[in-house]
Amino acid sequence: MQNDLRDQGWRSRLIRIYLATAVIEGMVALAYLLGIPSDPANAWIFGLSKTRLLMAAILVIGVMVFIGLAIWFWRRPGIITPLRTAVQRGWFYFGILAILLIAGVVFSHLLWLSSVLTDRFIQGWLERLVPIIFWAGILSFQTVFLLPVLRYESKLPELPSQRKIWLVSGCVFVVLIVFWGIVALTGFGITPDAFGWDTPGAPLLSTQIYFAWTIAFVFLIIERFLAGDESKSRRRLLFDLIMSFLIFGVAIQLWSQTPMERAYYAPMPRPPNDELYPYSDAALYDSSAQRLLVGEGFSGITRKPLYVIFLALTHALVGNEYQSVANVQVFVLALLPVFAYWLTKSLHSRFSGVIVALLLIFREKNAITLSEDIRIVHSKVLMSDMPVALGLLLFTWLMVAWLREPAKRRWLPLLVGGIFGLTMLVRSNIVILWSILIVIFVTVFYRRPRQGFFALVLFSIGFGLAIAPWMWRSYRLTGRASFNDPGQVAYHAELYTREVGSLKLPQLPGESEKDYILRLNGHIRDFILDNPDVVAGFVLPHLAHNEISMLLTLPMSPWLLQNPNTVIYNYQVGDWLRLWDECCSVQTYLSTTPFWSGHWTGRISPQIGILLGINLMLVALGLGATWCRWDVVGWIPMGIALTYSLSTALARYSGWRFSLPVDWVGYMYFAIGLGQVGLWGARCFFRSTALVDTFPETPSTRQRIDLIESGFAGLLRHVLITGISVLAIGFSPLIVEGFFDTPQFTDLSQREALGLLQEAGFYEQAPRLEPQEVQNFLENDQAIYLQGRAFYPRFYPAGEGEAGSGWQAYAPRPYSRIGFTLIGTGITQVVMEIDAPPEHLPNASDVFVLGCEADDIVYALAVLVKDETEYFFVTSSDVGLSCPHNLP
Repeated sequence: MQNDLRDQGWRSRLIRIYLATAVIEGMVALAYLLGIPSDPANAWIFGLSKTRLLMAAILVIGVMVFIGLAIWFWRRPGIITPLRTAVQRGWFYFGILAILLIAGVVFSHLLWLSSVLTDRFIQGWLERLVPIIFWAGILSFQTVFLLPVLRYESKLPELPSQRKIWLVSGCVFVVLIVFWGIVALTGFGITPDAFGWDTPGAPLLSTQIYFAWTIAFVFLIIERFLAGDESKSRRRLLFDLIMSFLIFGVAIQLWSQTPMERAYYAPMPRPPNDELYPYSDAALYDSSAQRLLVGEGFSGITRKPLYVIFLALTHALVGNEYQSVANVQVFVLALLPVFAYWLTKSLHSRFSGVIVALLLIFREKNAITLSEDIRIVHSKVLMSDMPVALGLLLFTWLMVAWLREPAKRRWLPLLVGGIFGLTMLVRSNIVILWSILIVIFVTVFYRRPRQGFFALVLFSIGFGLAIAPWMWRSYRLTGRASFNDPGQVAYHAELYTREVGSLKLPQLPGESEKDYILRLNGHIRDFILDNPDVVAGFVLPHLAHNEISMLLTLPMSPWLLQNPNTVIYNYQVGDWLRLWDECCSVQTYLSTTPFWSGHWTGRISPQIGILLGINLMLVALGLGATWCRWDVVGWIPMGIALTYSLSTALARYSGWRFSLPVDWVGYMYFAIGLGQVGLWGARCFFRSTALVDTFPETPSTRQRIDLIESGFAGLLRHVLITGISVLAIGFSPLIVEGFFDTPQFTDLSQREALGLLQEAGFYEQAPRLEPQEVQNFLENDQAIYLQGRAFYPRFYPAGEGEAGSGWQAYAPRPYSRIGFTLIGTGITQVVMEIDAPPEHLPNASDVFVLGCEADDIVYALAVLVKDETEYFFVTSSDVGLSCPHNLP
């Protein structure tokens, strides 16, 4: 026995140090307790109150216990044997480890609360318990690190060499710290530009990080138990599929069940129907989809045609009720965390993949919750940002999967290029990614130019097949192949000026659309060449602001309680939801951090500074781990994110929804950093060789690529199937446009309009009007009579309306009125003065509008709502027939 103990002298020394340290810490806690000033009114013995005497007794007993244990161990070192026998039992070891970790977190949280909580009753008790809390917390963490010493033979886990990952991560961390130092000193990326500068997106909470890490650790253990080692690939594939279904189901359930009251792109419900309707850009895409369904086709070069097709098919499937359409979109976008899991798994580990999937699920839930608090875009608003994120994530995952083992799936560049082209049909600014793609191809294939050229050709073919149908259509209509309409190009060209708002570039009389686009592009080019300092002065800050915005959405508080001013004790018993909202919810976090105020100057508190440093370390560790495992392939997502952010910076936008399509990249590297720490921790506490995160040689740079080998028939088959599939999806906008090719509404002649009024009984409803009077009115140049389908009807009292511009039907006006969007032989904004909401004007009603046209809007005098065979009349407060219509 003595010889065994001598052989394990290092373990005995550590235990002695542990016991001695525990005694010293207990004595420090006791001294602190006795040093607290006494209240003479409560003094009992030695000037101490009964409560303090009780706590002192607890500390004294604890110290004496540890002194006794130290003496016992010194005199009988053999006691280590039964201790080691106890911790050899797995259930005992893991159970004690979990309890101690939870206890350490709880005690550290209580210690923090004792210094910040304003609830006098609870704070009073916490202040008295501080010495015990302090000692118990330190003992919990100390014991956590002692348990592996007792359980395992080796002093330290036999980790493989980690020099490279520490070196790369350290260099990246230095770069990030230098970048943040420049930001803090100069305000670069924080001081707003004159245009397009917005706040960060939805934040994550520290509690969500802890939960995601814990759940991922549970699944890590399950994976090792069920899947075994890497040789059991079928079991691992089954595990991955099960995880994908679980992630997909959780995302759908959590997002669909999170209520959304309103958002900028879906304002609060209003009479007459009290329903959510899209607004601004969301209404633009949705009305384009509705225009397709009524047989009017696309209007020229429609923005984001593939997303418009998705909305049109969704409406055709589930109808026009907003929540139904949003649920279908949620169902599709729930694939985003699934793709993130597969990408992160391929770059690092399943452990990190589960973490990033849960982080994206929580981020999206927070975004839906915060719809009313900040301008935000999420899966329940009909915007293209998240579909673009889904497309870019799928594109990145497939590219990484291909470049990890480029000889395995030689047809995959065709699919990757096709996904890239299809995503361009949702948002065209990703065309800038061609620049980083060329860099990636050159970097990976610089020693094998023939193979790289072959892959680039396949990629380009896939890209071309995806966009060719829409390019052909736009060229046939306008004489130019383009994704953008002239108005959109002009909008961005007018931002290339020294003073935003001072430049207007309208289309000149007789100027063709093609020449107009060339003139706009020429202005942008000339301004960049003549004023490179001005362009750099807004592009670089916007680029930095995008990256800063992503970092600021990571948790900047490690605590559960976000608002220490919450009065917990005096809360109504059982009102736990309200208590959670006030103390710990994401809304409370938002109100207690400065980043969403719109007035943040860059100043941060010491606590935020520490958390920011930890977040930067984790991101740097994620970048280091992926580089060490896959070389340049591991940084492909970062290159895509930076290049995409550059595209929005060139358009003079940053933050908010403009960084949303690639903010998953930051979460991914952050999750990989967390995962790497977790794997090292698992190796430290479990010492299982299965948990060692080794770094094999990189297939993308070590594996010989032979593109001309046996199996040409199989390659050709995959190329044909992939190419046809991509081309079919690329043709989908034209197919749908051709399928709904019968216009449901036509322009009416004056005789047809009069006949419709007569048939509907208009003159019975308005007995003061005579048919001749109406006929004379229709001969007025400003009079207008339209038929179509009324969408998004909203009633506003005088002075109310929606923010923003471009949708005159919903702009604030000094009189009460009903506004709606009429889709028939075009898209028309309609406003009608009315004292109270109409009794019957359902969304998507077929209507006939009689009114006056002025300022690109129709001021309606009467609206006939057709419901099957019955007509309902909505008439203006002043039904007198005259144009221009006199309104206040």
